[in-house]
Amino acid sequence: MTTKETKPQTELREILMNEIRKYSECSQVISVVIKPTRRNLDCCNWYAEWILEDRRLKCPRAVEISKQLQAQFDLA
Repeated sequence: MTTKETKPQTELREILMNEIRKYSECSQVISVVIKPTRRNLDCCNWYAEWILEDRRLKCPRAVEISKQLQAQFDLA
């Protein structure tokens, strides 16, 4: 298992929101909640729960960004 840099929930949230704001297709994202999860082998120990203006909307870019950051950072 590789060692990743750890970040607190507030910092992960800030990093995610800063990345999301770079993409106009993510304008419906209001916020994100970082939730801890059990680690299985080489998986991440957190996931992002996105809060959108309309729950019927989807934002694939937000999911892509969270996966990229999950590969870089663990939840402290």
